[in-house]
Amino acid sequence: MNIRTFFFLLLALMSTQASAQDPQTHRQHADTINAFFSQYSLIGKSDSEEKGMEAFAEQRMALFSKDSKTIVHEDARTEYQGREGHIQSIKDWFAIYSTQDDFDYEIKGNVGSNTVKVELYGTLQQSLPDGEKTVTPDAHKWTEYFTFDESGLIERLQIDMNLLSDSYDSHAREQLSRNDVASFVYQWFAGFDHQRESGFFLQRIAEPVDMYYPDFPVKSYDDFLRWYKGVTDNITWNAHDIQNLSISGNQDEGWQVSYDVVWKATAKSGDKYDMRVHQQLRVVLQQGQLKIAKLHAEVIE
Repeated sequence: MNIRTFFFLLLALMSTQASAQDPQTHRQHADTINAFFSQYSLIGKSDSEEKGMEAFAEQRMALFSKDSKTIVHEDARTEYQGREGHIQSIKDWFAIYSTQDDFDYEIKGNVGSNTVKVELYGTLQQSLPDGEKTVTPDAHKWTEYFTFDESGLIERLQIDMNLLSDSYDSHAREQLSRNDVASFVYQWFAGFDHQRESGFFLQRIAEPVDMYYPDFPVKSYDDFLRWYKGVTDNITWNAHDIQNLSISGNQDEGWQVSYDVVWKATAKSGDKYDMRVHQQLRVVLQQGQLKIAKLHAEVIE
């Protein structure tokens, strides 16, 4: 088994272990969320909209704690208190929006110990003072966050409904910008500041690997792991200050990145380091993720 295969198997195992810390709780949360969305079908099944809403409310309130909160972020923040408040939030939502046949949702996973992120998709019909408007799936970003109490009831629901401007340049919205690349660079070094697990970095290195650190060429994942083991075996603290950051290029051709990094560190031996290193990168978009295609580092001070 090569190191790349081993690494991805290890990542999958770590992910499985993290999500399986309490499998019964995870299943319970997922079951509640699935029940939450299936309940909407009750509104249209009854003889009248009023009876449908009554049947819906009866089942929906059983999923929420007595003192729950429902928070809606749209053009403004609206907060609803308790179970009855949640039902009112649904009534207010349906007064403006209706979903279509392509509605769907996906449970994305935990974003906290008891909070689950769900992304929602599909066409919306929006009622406006001057008429109806169709909101296509690519014209909105709709996310809901479910926070559960210890008994498994929903104690907080946050609904983020972002309607995207239909007049904004679609190319600018979809294409990565200089700020995306700068953020990637800062996240890379934040990983070293926190001495993250090696997988954090390997996920951000493109293949074929082409990296050079002073006196240590890195031409494979194995090489990087050996180099990083030298770091983790010897460095007890370090920090990186990025200066003179320069970025050029685009998403199609990749980006050329240049900067100086002031590296300060403390070794297990007690030695202190304070040096300036110049680095040049080539960053590319690979499989939907920014990655380092080339890195060259040299000490300048």
